[in-house]
Amino acid sequence: MAKQPIKSKSETLQDLNIVLYVLIQELNRIYEDGNRALALINKQTGQPVTRFDGDAETDAAELDISNYEITRYLSMLYDYAVDGRLDKELKGFGIIDDEDIAGLLRGLKDFPLVYNNAETFPLQSCLHVFELGRARSVLDFGGCVVGEDGDIAPNHMQLMDVALLAGIDEKTARNLATPKAKNRLITTNWKGRALVEIPFAREWLKSRGFKETVEVDSTLDRDLNKVGFWSLEALGDFVRGHRERLGMTERQLVDRANLGDQGHEWLKAMESGAATFDKAKLLALSEVFGVEARTFVMAALKAIQTAETSRIDAELQ
Repeated sequence: MAKQPIKSKSETLQDLNIVLYVLIQELNRIYEDGNRALALINKQTGQPVTRFDGDAETDAAELDISNYEITRYLSMLYDYAVDGRLDKELKGFGIIDDEDIAGLLRGLKDFPLVYNNAETFPLQSCLHVFELGRARSVLDFGGCVVGEDGDIAPNHMQLMDVALLAGIDEKTARNLATPKAKNRLITTNWKGRALVEIPFAREWLKSRGFKETVEVDSTLDRDLNKVGFWSLEALGDFVRGHRERLGMTERQLVDRANLGDQGHEWLKAMESGAATFDKAKLLALSEVFGVEARTFVMAALKAIQTAETSRIDAELQ
């Protein structure tokens, strides 16, 4: 009953780096002027344009994906899927329901341009994490199985998903479902498919040492040098979280930080995901929160500028 191998988090993110590099490399190859436009994905303002014409496993390191939303998402999803740590921010993504990221991963799974031409394309490790996260979310939040005829088996999950979470293959899981098996996995035959009741699956997995899910909030203790704010909402959550950690109301924080007459409106907008840049106020917040001033202000500025750029771009379409 050997477990299906899963790569470490750093190895999985390295594979994601190669996957994105190879994707851009192939797009550049077929679009004559692609490199100049697609190289913008590197987001290294003032740095030389990344070339996408070398060996993927070697040159992918030139592509800086540390600030990509998909990188942050896959990192949090790995913590949840493999280690059972559900970050508050991941719940905001919808765990495995984020249409953009989930759509990209699913689409790349059957993308002939890449599979027919690329020498290496280590997408499987990323997909494995995605499937583990999907199966765990069913275990944690409930679900159902839908038949081909549209009928629904509520509060059940597929045997293959239980096997995935247990780190065994489906054949081994079926053997464990036989009447004489020790710690039997009880299944139900539904329209020719082996299903497991979710509450039973949860207890059975726990008996095998499965890590139960615990919710965590890494928002307040993130390293802003490495992980900034992915959105204005994330910036607002950070500010609200620090305020609540200090046991302050909005008014109390405004007074403590000396944010001025318009400070309450500014803070309320900040916490609701509509931040505007004000260096003096941000510096005041950093002092109250006990975070490094320059790092916090620059991370906030980047989030605000990114949101403003997206807004203006949408208006000009």
